Amino acid sequence: MFKSALTRWWDMQKIYHTQVHQELWVGALLTSFVFYKISYGDLSPGHCIGLQP
Repeated sequence: MFKSALTRWWDMQKIYHTQVHQELWVGALLTSFVFYKISYGDLSPGHCIGLQP
């Protein structure tokens, strides 16, 4: 009885846990990469001369 209930529950949740979760991680990775590039883009030591205290 428990096994059949678990199987039914997993059949309903399978799409969320296998596909949607992957898309969320890809979106989070791309968002953080874009944020990094906007915030710290081309800040190599040669470009940071005016930013040093």
